[in-house]
Order: sequence, then C-alpha cells, then structure tokens
Amino acid sequence: MCQKAKILVLIANQILLEELYMNNTATKAIVASAITAALALAPLTGVQAAGSGSTEKCYGVAQAGKNDCKAGPGTSCAGSSTADGQGNAWMLVVKGTCEKIVGGSLAAK
Repeated sequence: MCQKAKILVLIANQILLEELYMNNTATKAIVASAITAALALAPLTGVQAAGSGSTEKCYGVAQAGKNDCKAGPGTSCAGSSTADGQGNAWMLVVKGTCEKIVGGSLAAK
C-alpha cells in the first residue's frame, strides 16, 4: 500500500474512532469498519489494472529504489534498484507511454 493510502487510512480510523467513543453506537461501528475496509482496499485496484492489459513494464525509467519489482541480479523486489534509470529495473506505466519517456524501453537493457 502506498504511503499516501496508509496516511488516509490512519486519518480515517482516527476520525471514526473519535466518533465511536463519543457516540457509542453499533451503526457507527459498522460504518467505520466499512469505510476503513474500502480505504484499505482502494490501492489494490491499481494492481488489478496491471493484469487487465492497461499497463506495461517500462525499463530504464525508475529512480534508484523506486522500481516496481525484481530488477535483475543483486535485487530482490520492489524498491531494490540501485541506480536511476537502471536498465533492468522496470515500472508499470500506462500502455503506449513507455517509449515516449526519455530512456524508456519495453525490453530490459
């Protein structure tokens, strides 16, 4: 889950918990749970979109430590690239935009 989504979830939880303690009702507890679940699951829609064919892997455009997943030998997974524009590190981008980005390639370099 990205940092912004985590912050949103924490803020929503805090607000909802304050409301629950002030007006202890079952209805508010259910609403709080539903909103928290929705906020927590919202970032997953991007992962689902990746499998739908609307995105593609774009190599050579990630900043150091900002790649989406395994970037070849010596790396493990997301955030493990060691240099800006590393040729074997990729990020998901909207389909059709990779080759428009300076240094972007559809194949590892």
